Amino acid sequence: MRDVGVTWGQAWGVKVRARKLPSGRVSYQLDLGMVGGRRVQRSYDSAQAAERALRAARGARERHGSMAGELTGAAMAEIVLARERLQAVGASLLQAVDFFLLHGKLMKQELLLSEMVERFRDARERDGCSARYCRQLGVSLHSLVRCLPTRLAHEVSREEVELWLRSSGWSAKTRNNYAGDVRACFSWAVAEGFARVNPAEGIAKARLSDEEIGTLSVGQCEGLLQGARQRPEMMCFVVLGLLGGLRPAEIQRLDWSAIDLKGRTVIVAGSQAKTRRRRVVDLSAQAVAWLSTVPRAERQGVICGKWWDARWRMFRRSMGWAVGTGEKRVKEAAVKAVHGVWPHNALRHTYASMHYAMFQDEAKLQAQMGHESAAMLHRHYRALKTRAEALRFWALRP
Repeated sequence: MRDVGVTWGQAWGVKVRARKLPSGRVSYQLDLGMVGGRRVQRSYDSAQAAERALRAARGARERHGSMAGELTGAAMAEIVLARERLQAVGASLLQAVDFFLLHGKLMKQELLLSEMVERFRDARERDGCSARYCRQLGVSLHSLVRCLPTRLAHEVSREEVELWLRSSGWSAKTRNNYAGDVRACFSWAVAEGFARVNPAEGIAKARLSDEEIGTLSVGQCEGLLQGARQRPEMMCFVVLGLLGGLRPAEIQRLDWSAIDLKGRTVIVAGSQAKTRRRRVVDLSAQAVAWLSTVPRAERQGVICGKWWDARWRMFRRSMGWAVGTGEKRVKEAAVKAVHGVWPHNALRHTYASMHYAMFQDEAKLQAQMGHESAAMLHRHYRALKTRAEALRFWALRP
């Protein structure tokens, strides 16, 4: 190709040249300047076509007035190219801008998924989250990392997260918990600029069966309380969960000063509650009677102490339950266990179902357990226990 030396219409970085091709034919080239790091050019077979393209660019400038005057030729060309790409999917430039402002996030840094997970766990530790919760994040999030070992965090899609959850073989409860951990991780990542969107947002919860809302029988409750009587350091945790409905993590943050045996209350501070809202939990006379079996000298300091998870696991195993980490291993151990697998959150679930069956007081139970609404009570605890079972449960005494 040879430049024949004819150039016209040169203005604001855009120009037209006539070039002679090796074949002898003349091509008329519209040079739009540099766009996105590369030069953009358009070729026309005739001078008339090149003139029309040049007039169109000039007309666009005139139509947009002073605003167009601030645009370079490269910027104008970028707008043209963007509009053409959007037209292919039936969208306009304005719609694209609105969508980005609503959903888009400029990324601060690209990270491997594995590195983002470690930074998230470190952030949670700095925020004062419990060691148990941080260990749980290690289990759930590293499972996703093993599934996507080389993936950049911002490239993880919702479809990949859903496939990971579905193909795992986990119970519905575990899938919901793991999805929640991934959702929290990516929510943090979006805020920190390591991802643009949260791929776990909007993933529907797996439906729990009644069997997965694990509760204890009255006989098992009695055995657990009597076993704790032989191990006083376990009694407070068992009673506050089984007869008070507190969450395990809440109990682990409490000390004995929060318990008023005379006033029959437990104060859960906002910093100790899952919902970050302070609440006062009423204790029944039955709960006070069991707590009173703990020697007075031991009713001080923290309730759970160091290495609690391991000690609590050993206690339940000694009472005939299969406990531990890893669903497959626990299910294998359940074959030899007297009571089978320890149900998830068994103390709190048993309290809620027994309270509902006995008193039918949704407002009271909601306040006791710190739920945002009564919907969870209807969804999980209604009709799990009969009134006859509840009468026997609330009659348990030391």
